[in-house]
Amino acid sequence: MNILFTSVGKRYYLINYFKNNLDSKIKIISVNSSNHTSAKNYSNYFYLSPKINSNSYMKFISSIIKKHKIGLVVPLIDIDCKKLSKNIKIINKLNAILIAPPFKIVDIILDKYKLYEFLKKNNLNTPRTYASKKKFLYGYNKGEIKFPVILKPRYGTSSILTIKANGINELDLYYKYLEQKINYEYFNKKNHKEKIVIQEFINGTEYGLDLLNSIKKKYHSHLLKKKIEMRNGETDICKVSSKKIIKICKKISKLILHNFIVDIDMINKNKKFYIIDINPRIGGGYPFTHIAGFDMIKYLLKQVYLKKHPLKKPSINNKSILLKDICISVID
Repeated sequence: MNILFTSVGKRYYLINYFKNNLDSKIKIISVNSSNHTSAKNYSNYFYLSPKINSNSYMKFISSIIKKHKIGLVVPLIDIDCKKLSKNIKIINKLNAILIAPPFKIVDIILDKYKLYEFLKKNNLNTPRTYASKKKFLYGYNKGEIKFPVILKPRYGTSSILTIKANGINELDLYYKYLEQKINYEYFNKKNHKEKIVIQEFINGTEYGLDLLNSIKKKYHSHLLKKKIEMRNGETDICKVSSKKIIKICKKISKLILHNFIVDIDMINKNKKFYIIDINPRIGGGYPFTHIAGFDMIKYLLKQVYLKKHPLKKPSINNKSILLKDICISVID
């Protein structure tokens, strides 16, 4: 049973984390729609894939699973999780396990307005969200919300095109700007008029959460990290937090039904945690969890290859500041 990483991009470090827990007989295969990825240097095999929205994408993925006897499929970007989870029957028929939540959940959490409704329905704190400027202005005039507010693509990812507006004039300006920008990108939905959401601005402390479930979709553990410095939507510097959020974690685990990790962005204000985003995959903040001493990948692989579920939460480094560094790779 070999392992397939899809849309591997710059995440070569994940390949190393997996390799460190694997027998050398188990091979790592990675695919990406661009050849410009350092993962080529770390994988046993690398293939250039069609674009995810291509009609040939699933045929390509199926051929790789068959050729390399893949047992585990690990998508590394949001839209790939959605595409593969929608086609889970194809993957299951090939006797492979997809590391992702069910499609109906992925479809909700990648739509920022659906996610808002889902969280509110389940009594989880989240910023008040409007699906259009018209609906926002109606709520604003009723006193439901005040400035500043956050504008973002409804189907966006990685904080791309996320803008803070401090008043009506800025709202009008930025709304028009986003309408022009959101055209043919992955987060555009054809024939969908409500492509921009307007969210309540929560002025608090930002946290990242790696929430770990078993392969059988049961809560196992979590690691919460306080964000110290951010850049382009990703955490550059953080520190492990000891804040108690196990009740929230167990509740989310039951709702999301993931079979490994989901990555959650949260803001703490007045002792309340507000959920901002849920990513249905290993997130960009996972290396901090790993370096802090919690090898969640080991837990996954023990279940898949050794059929062992017990794993005690290790001793975590919650004193040191954790920061990303730059690594330059040369690829052929």
